[in-house]
Amino acid sequence: MIRILLNKFLSPVNKSIMNMAFPSMLGLMTEPLMGIFDTILIGQYGTRELAAAAGISTILSSAMWLFNFLSSATTARVAAFHGAKDDESIGIYSVLAFTSAMLIGIILAFSFKIFGNSVIDIYGFPGEVRSFAGDYLNIRLLGIPFTLLLITGIGFFRGLQNALIPMYVSIAANLLNLILDILLIYGVEGYIPKMGIRGAAWATVIAQISGFLILLLFALRKGLIQKYNLYRFKWSIKMFKQLYGTSVHLFMRTFLLLAGFLVSGSVAARMGTVTQAANEIAMKLWLLGSFTIDAFAVAGQALIGTSDYSPQKKYRWTIFPANVLKRNLLYWGIAVGLFFAVVYLLLENSLIGIFTGDERVMLQITLIFPLLVFAQPLNAITFVGDGILIGMEKTKFMMQMMFIAGLIFILFSLLSLKFDWGITGIWWSLTAMMLWRFVTNLYGIRD
Repeated sequence: MIRILLNKFLSPVNKSIMNMAFPSMLGLMTEPLMGIFDTILIGQYGTRELAAAAGISTILSSAMWLFNFLSSATTARVAAFHGAKDDESIGIYSVLAFTSAMLIGIILAFSFKIFGNSVIDIYGFPGEVRSFAGDYLNIRLLGIPFTLLLITGIGFFRGLQNALIPMYVSIAANLLNLILDILLIYGVEGYIPKMGIRGAAWATVIAQISGFLILLLFALRKGLIQKYNLYRFKWSIKMFKQLYGTSVHLFMRTFLLLAGFLVSGSVAARMGTVTQAANEIAMKLWLLGSFTIDAFAVAGQALIGTSDYSPQKKYRWTIFPANVLKRNLLYWGIAVGLFFAVVYLLLENSLIGIFTGDERVMLQITLIFPLLVFAQPLNAITFVGDGILIGMEKTKFMMQMMFIAGLIFILFSLLSLKFDWGITGIWWSLTAMMLWRFVTNLYGIRD
């Protein structure tokens, strides 16, 4: 029995999944982990500062996620070209993707600069938090173009079936962010002045810029810029359609999802600083599991496109049958989801205590902790399903199902505010949304 299980574990398909998923997992985990450390450091500095940073981070992260298609679409498309040994198409497509990332980032930063005060008003920051939110936002804007360039570059490397370099870059950038957080938030007596929330913002910006530069150095060192002519822009209507055709579906799907998160975050802010702080801490733990599980979604994006499931066979190459890949990806996702559920269940009090000593905040988190535990295996199947559907190019289906999911999330979050259901109402809204996505994703990948 042990030998049979070991043989299955070490099967070629599992090895391919692990080669993509585990480096991606380590890279993806660093972001929420560093976000957790960020939250701890700012939270220990002050509750108002935490509320401001939490709100602005939610807004900016939402904006970045809207354009995450630059990463996922690039992964899937570059993987297809790579399998077909079409270096010219890799270069043309990738330069278009990088150019789009840079232009979108600049436009987005200027838009936030112009409408920043309106965004703060709409989000509903309490009066004592507004000035902190404005300071934090103005500094963070500098990193937006580099963040979009970075995620596009990560998608490029994953499409080339290289998950190690994105892992190295993510770990390096987030460790730099942590070190700078400690130095800049609290200062070093006699050397660096205490900067508080402004220090946290500068730490993030410097880390974002450094992450892209490190990725660029890897590309230079491996000769990828010369190999794929990444220094030369060549207009191609065909490549434009390939980038933005699928990307429109992914953009709208992400927009609908993030609209729900923004509304729920705004609802939490309107319920008071304590509820907002508790919601932010719980979301950090929710995202830690989600980002980790998402590594298998990344593997799905990169590997399903190389399987015998082929909407566009001329771009595809066959390594493993699609059904085998889908089954094994789901098994891996469930295993990781259950692992996080057990860890959270066993370490509930310790985890909450790490973030805050405020008894009011701790009580709020305790109320929703069972839902946080339940979410881990639920999210596992859902997010792996997302990756498989992207690899299958069923992005239109994803967008349609997300429209209903977003309505569920937004409607019940608003009802939580109207009927004073508190933070439990917000988290039941999130759970209901994920249950819908769980069911529809399983239906979508059945082919």
